[in-house]
Amino acid sequence: MSNFDEKHDPEGIYERNAEFIWDLCKELNINEIFVCGLMGNESGWGGNVEEQIQKHNYGSIMIQDTQILKTYETDEEGIRACVDLLYRCYINPEGKYYKGGTLIDIGPVYCPPDPNWAKKVYHCMEEVMLFR
Repeated sequence: MSNFDEKHDPEGIYERNAEFIWDLCKELNINEIFVCGLMGNESGWGGNVEEQIQKHNYGSIMIQDTQILKTYETDEEGIRACVDLLYRCYINPEGKYYKGGTLIDIGPVYCPPDPNWAKKVYHCMEEVMLFR
């Protein structure tokens, strides 16, 4: 048995929202491992970024043209906003920020200040896959 819950989900965010994340990703045809990896990277697995927990914003979505995190009322609202943004703007070939469908393509436009973003998200995705 993996220690995913203790190590990566100290606040129970993924445990509480697993079914919602699964259903939403299936609805929008987005890989749920990618979504969990992205949110894990952006929020430090929900364990070390208090502001993201308080704002239910695990995808680090900012208010347009600012460096201020958007606030959502619930985890579901914040997760839906993250997945919807990924779908509409980054993964969809007609999306505003679409540069290709891989982590390497998404990284420079989703998180331009971090050249290692794709590697970090991939590592988080591996952690999700190791969970049994």
